[in-house]
Amino acid sequence: MSLRYVSTLLLAGATGAAIADESAAPAPDALPFTLVCYVEGGGGSAEMVLRVDPSLGTVNGIPATINYGQISWTSETQGNQYRTIINRYSGGIRV
Repeated sequence: MSLRYVSTLLLAGATGAAIADESAAPAPDALPFTLVCYVEGGGGSAEMVLRVDPSLGTVNGIPATINYGQISWTSETQGNQYRTIINRYSGGIRV
Protein backbone atom coordinates (compact mmCIF):
# COMPACT_ATOMS: atom_id res chain seq x y z
CA MET A 1 0.00 0.00 0.00
CA SER A 2 1.31 3.43 -0.89
CA LEU A 3 0.38 6.57 1.05
CA ARG A 4 0.84 10.00 -0.45
CA TYR A 5 1.92 12.87 1.72
CA VAL A 6 2.06 16.61 1.22
CA SER A 7 5.59 17.65 2.02
CA THR A 8 7.91 20.59 2.37
CA LEU A 9 11.63 19.93 2.14
CA LEU A 10 14.41 22.08 3.56
CA LEU A 11 17.89 21.35 2.29
CA ALA A 12 21.05 22.09 4.23
CA GLY A 13 24.42 21.26 2.76
CA ALA A 14 25.51 20.36 -0.75
CA THR A 15 23.26 21.30 -3.64
CA GLY A 16 23.57 21.02 -7.39
CA ALA A 17 21.64 21.45 -10.59
CA ALA A 18 20.02 18.37 -12.07
CA ILE A 19 19.55 17.78 -15.77
CA ALA A 20 16.25 16.12 -16.75
CA ASP A 21 17.73 13.46 -19.03
CA GLU A 22 20.10 12.34 -16.26
CA SER A 23 17.30 11.56 -13.80
CA ALA A 24 18.18 7.85 -13.58
CA ALA A 25 21.94 8.39 -13.60
CA PRO A 26 23.72 7.92 -10.27
CA ALA A 27 24.41 11.20 -8.54
CA PRO A 28 28.11 12.04 -8.46
CA ASP A 29 30.05 11.76 -5.23
CA ALA A 30 28.99 14.66 -3.07
CA LEU A 31 29.19 15.83 0.49
CA PRO A 32 26.61 14.50 2.95
CA PHE A 33 23.56 16.74 3.41
CA THR A 34 20.46 16.88 5.59
CA LEU A 35 16.83 16.97 4.42
CA VAL A 36 14.14 18.08 6.84
CA CYS A 37 10.77 16.84 5.57
CA TYR A 38 7.49 18.06 7.04
CA VAL A 39 4.84 15.54 6.04
CA GLU A 40 1.08 15.57 6.52
CA GLY A 41 -1.32 12.73 5.86
CA GLY A 42 -3.32 9.97 7.44
CA GLY A 43 -4.79 12.37 10.00
CA GLY A 44 -1.46 13.56 11.35
CA SER A 45 1.83 15.21 10.59
CA ALA A 46 5.47 14.49 11.30
CA GLU A 47 8.94 15.87 10.79
CA MET A 48 11.50 13.56 9.18
CA VAL A 49 15.18 14.47 9.49
CA LEU A 50 17.14 12.59 6.83
CA ARG A 51 20.94 12.51 6.68
CA VAL A 52 21.82 11.69 3.07
CA ASP A 53 25.35 10.51 2.25
CA PRO A 54 25.73 10.14 -1.54
CA SER A 55 29.27 8.78 -1.34
CA LEU A 56 28.16 5.91 0.94
CA GLY A 57 24.73 5.56 -0.73
CA THR A 58 22.83 5.84 2.56
CA VAL A 59 19.96 7.72 4.22
CA ASN A 60 20.26 7.72 8.02
CA GLY A 61 22.69 4.83 7.61
CA ILE A 62 20.21 2.72 5.59
CA PRO A 63 21.31 1.63 2.08
CA ALA A 64 19.64 3.87 -0.52
CA THR A 65 19.50 4.58 -4.22
CA ILE A 66 20.56 8.17 -4.83
CA ASN A 67 20.46 9.64 -8.33
CA TYR A 68 19.68 12.96 -9.99
CA GLY A 69 15.92 12.27 -10.08
CA GLN A 70 15.21 10.68 -6.72
CA ILE A 71 16.38 9.30 -3.40
CA SER A 72 14.80 6.00 -2.33
CA TRP A 73 15.26 3.43 0.42
CA THR A 74 13.40 0.71 2.29
CA SER A 75 13.07 0.75 6.07
CA GLU A 76 11.34 -1.48 8.60
CA THR A 77 9.13 -0.33 11.47
CA GLN A 78 7.31 -2.69 13.81
CA GLY A 79 7.78 -5.59 11.39
CA ASN A 80 6.45 -3.69 8.36
CA GLN A 81 8.65 -2.65 5.44
CA TYR A 82 8.21 0.81 3.95
CA ARG A 83 9.67 2.09 0.68
CA THR A 84 10.28 5.85 0.76
CA ILE A 85 10.89 7.83 -2.43
CA ILE A 86 11.79 11.52 -2.57
CA ASN A 87 11.49 13.28 -5.92
CA ARG A 88 14.52 15.58 -6.13
CA TYR A 89 12.81 17.87 -8.66
CA SER A 90 9.49 18.53 -6.96
CA GLY A 91 10.34 17.71 -3.33
CA GLY A 92 7.42 15.26 -3.23
CA ILE A 93 7.69 12.29 -0.91
CA ARG A 94 5.94 8.89 -1.13
CA VAL A 95 5.90 6.19 1.51
